Amino acid sequence: MGELDENINYQNLSDIASYQKLVDSMAEQNSAQILPNAGPTHAAIAMAKLFDKTSHIAKLVVASFSGFVCDQPNYIASLKNAIEKGVIFQIIFLSQRNLQSSAYQLLFEAQQKGKNITFKDATPKFVTFLTNGGKTQHFATFDNNKFRYENDTQSFVAFFSFNNIENASFLSNIFDSEFQN
Repeated sequence: MGELDENINYQNLSDIASYQKLVDSMAEQNSAQILPNAGPTHAAIAMAKLFDKTSHIAKLVVASFSGFVCDQPNYIASLKNAIEKGVIFQIIFLSQRNLQSSAYQLLFEAQQKGKNITFKDATPKFVTFLTNGGKTQHFATFDNNKFRYENDTQSFVAFFSFNNIENASFLSNIFDSEFQN
């Protein structure tokens, strides 16, 4: 789905401040670079910044909103800001929703207040489609030019970009095929 930039020293990215600085810089540049993330803290940083950069629509394929990533303060703050600025949210759950998740509660309450937020449960066929080697893949697209693709949902290992129309469109089409059923 893409190549990592050989000019970035990924070894230094275990330091959270360095990682945040890299993500902020790439977002500011509207970079097409594909970036890695590993672990729930990195995932929350990536998702928060993707929400910050979204102006129209966010499409998410999630397991349940377990809370490891989505309930971190930076994720919640950016999610709240995206809701307040009128971003449309379409969310497909691959498993039973975690009703205790702060992120789910925030979205649900906003939906009840009339915000354009739609939840849908995945069909078994879609879950099977997204399962590879016994692991189900998660992804999100934002404004059809940004994406995050999580290929190891246990360790939250993923890659993402702030301006990669090819991959974002590919994932958006997969999302739409399930969401419209």
